[in-house]
Amino acid sequence: MRAVAEVGIDEERVVVLTGRSDTDWVAAAAARLGAAEDIAPMPVELRAEFIAHAATAVTPHDVLALQLWPQDAFPFVVRVSVQESPGLEEVRRRIREGAASWRAVSPSEHLGSGCQWIFDGEVPGSEQIATRGWQAVFADDAVMTVVTLEPVLADAFLLATPHVAALVDDLRILVDGEPWRGGDLNRGLVMADEEWPGESR
Repeated sequence: MRAVAEVGIDEERVVVLTGRSDTDWVAAAAARLGAAEDIAPMPVELRAEFIAHAATAVTPHDVLALQLWPQDAFPFVVRVSVQESPGLEEVRRRIREGAASWRAVSPSEHLGSGCQWIFDGEVPGSEQIATRGWQAVFADDAVMTVVTLEPVLADAFLLATPHVAALVDDLRILVDGEPWRGGDLNRGLVMADEEWPGESR
C-alpha cells in the first residue's frame, strides 16, 4: 500500500518535517521562518531548536508531518499516519477500550466520518507542567488514517486546535494513486457526554 497525504499549506509558516535534523537543513528552515511576519518572536537559534526537536517526532507510518508556526500561537506539530486497518469493527473496539472520551469529527468530504479524543500528559521530567494533545482516526476495513496534534502546553492547546481543524478539513489521502475516504466509524459508538476544553454549557 502506497499512501500520500495532500493539504494546502502556507509555506512561510510551515516546516515540512522529514525526520532529518542535520544542521544545514534546520538552519535553512529557521532562516526562512524568520522572514515571515508576526511569527512568535524568538532568537533564530531557539527557533532552530524547535525545528530540530520537531523532526524527531516523525514515525515510520507518517505520510505527512508538519510544524506549524501560526500568527496567534506557539509552534506545534501535526502528523498524519496511514497504515493497514485491522477492520472497522476492530477500530471501533479499540476506541471504546483505549480512549477515555471521544467525539465524532465533523464529517469530512475527503476523509469520511471519524472519531477524535484528547490526551493529557506532562512535560518530561516535570510533574507540574501540563500538556495536552489530540488525535482523530478515520478508517474503513482496509485503511486507517490517524491525525495527531503532538502534545503542547495545555494553555496553548486552544490556540492550536482551530488550525488543526482547518488542516483536517482540507486533508486528502491518496492510496495507490486513488482518493481514499473512510467509512462511518461512528456507527455503534456512544460518544462522550462531557465538557471539553473551551466548551461552555
